[in-house]
Amino acid sequence: SFDFLDPFCDNSSDDHRENPIILVHGYMSSPGTFNLMKKNLESSGHRNVYLISLEKNKIAAFGNIHTYADLLAKRIEDISQKNGNKPTSVVAHSMGGLVATLAMRILGDKKDNLEVKFNHFVTIGSPLNGTIIADIANFILRGSDNSLEQMCRYSEITKTAISYINTGLTLQNTNVLHIGGREDFVVPQAS
Repeated sequence: SFDFLDPFCDNSSDDHRENPIILVHGYMSSPGTFNLMKKNLESSGHRNVYLISLEKNKIAAFGNIHTYADLLAKRIEDISQKNGNKPTSVVAHSMGGLVATLAMRILGDKKDNLEVKFNHFVTIGSPLNGTIIADIANFILRGSDNSLEQMCRYSEITKTAISYINTGLTLQNTNVLHIGGREDFVVPQAS
């Protein structure tokens, strides 16, 4: 259910015996993106799957990736504590990969947050190096979409994300997998 103070959808079956799996949607999307994956994970025996919403009752667009990351970090921390601080896996699509990377960095930088551990981090079509489509759209929209501007190539956020994946997550022994498609023209494999 949604709440103004907690704009996240928490609909896991709360089986705290398992490590949590957190699914984070991307730009111009909603948690429904992962409904089929959640159903398949649950039918495979995973009962501790969380769908996370980046926006309250609407698709994620025009927001600030830093704001999304702050909220997601808090939600990951809550889920981790609720589950006895078991190692958490995060699967994120598109912009959700940037949001999740920054959230994981926030948690890694917190001195009082030694409890949150990550097992796996999977990004699917995430513009970790930015994307030329964001560059073009941002030029057309003249910077009116904050998150779109932040997904541009060479943005501060994409540089931070790549740096953290290459150093911070490696130091935490997190298994990282980036999935990109050869036919993806929005976020090419090189992104």
